[in-house]
Amino acid sequence: MYLGLAKLKLDIVVVIGFDEESEKALRNAFKAADRLRREHGIEAYVVPINTWVADPIKSHAMSIPRIIVRGKVIASNRAPSPEEIVEHVIEILENTGSFGELTVPAAIFRDPEQSDAVALY
Repeated sequence: MYLGLAKLKLDIVVVIGFDEESEKALRNAFKAADRLRREHGIEAYVVPINTWVADPIKSHAMSIPRIIVRGKVIASNRAPSPEEIVEHVIEILENTGSFGELTVPAAIFRDPEQSDAVALY
């Protein structure tokens, strides 16, 4: 468990477009969130931000997929592995401590195979 703290919560924001690499980044973020919960006691909420909803042409030119944790970009233009996401999250928590604000959830999905995930649409 991370630093002996239970019920630590944080967001993993995944900025995605309409492409395979974005889908892979989102899947890996969900896997990382599940691993953070099971192995470290950290409740990580995955927040996908769909850029293609607003303007599909411009979103294609953006640096996507992009993964952000506590305001820090941990990956851009590629889908990091779940292990890489977990490592970055632990490093960020070690540097910033256990305090931080969560994004307001718009919907909560329950899946017995994974931890809770929050999505903003």
